[in-house]
Amino acid sequence: GAGARSAKRSARASSRQNRWSAQEDRQLRTMVKQGYPIRDIVAALGRTESAVRQHVYKLGLVLRGRKRRY
Repeated sequence: GAGARSAKRSARASSRQNRWSAQEDRQLRTMVKQGYPIRDIVAALGRTESAVRQHVYKLGLVLRGRKRRY
């Protein structure tokens, strides 16, 4: 009913509010290319880890994992 419609409307509105700016895109690209860990990128951009990972994928970037030594 009407409740479901308003919930969808507010979900769309909140996704619009959370769009990535050109400046955030540039900062994300730079940090990924320089090999920053995901937690540093999350802190710098003030986004959730999930949002950052999704945007990295959308931009066609690859997060480099730490190299492990055994």
